[in-house]
Amino acid sequence: MLPLANDVLLLVGIDHDAGMVRAANRNANGAPNVRFLQMEADRLEFPDGFFNVISCRQSEFDAEEAARVLGPGGRFLTQQVSEGDKLNIKRAFGREIGKPGALRDRCVRELTEAGFRDINVIEFTVFEYFQSPADLIFLLKHTPTLPDFGQSDEHFEILDRFIRENRTEKGIRTNMERFILTARKPR
Repeated sequence: MLPLANDVLLLVGIDHDAGMVRAANRNANGAPNVRFLQMEADRLEFPDGFFNVISCRQSEFDAEEAARVLGPGGRFLTQQVSEGDKLNIKRAFGREIGKPGALRDRCVRELTEAGFRDINVIEFTVFEYFQSPADLIFLLKHTPTLPDFGQSDEHFEILDRFIRENRTEKGIRTNMERFILTARKPR
């Protein structure tokens, strides 16, 4: 069961992918106050002011829709991946990282325009270690870090060199760069 479910009246999660919703419902183990629904973040099928807290982790959100379904004084929080995430991998592949802080600034602007107040930003970077090349390959194939990874034999040559240069006793080293935003809907 989800530990947070014990502390709330109702816990609702959404995803646009039906398979993810099925998996989440299986993981909920029949908790009576937990629901996972297939839904798009820009078309939330909830009444105005329905939630006290809305959170979003590493996915798109619609600030206007979040404001609509959040009650007065409610809180919104999100964790997002920053442009500098996996920077040494991106550099090894000769990729541009984009303007640092662009996503953060866009999120703050959209929340402000949607009427949120008390917007706070926490940014952090930590080292991340992958235990095996297979773990790192899985990440690269299933995230937007390198959108076309694996479509060229050269990619695996670059990756082999990257692994040799970044292997430590703890594993294959890269960085994880994130930011957390919290905001309040006025009463």
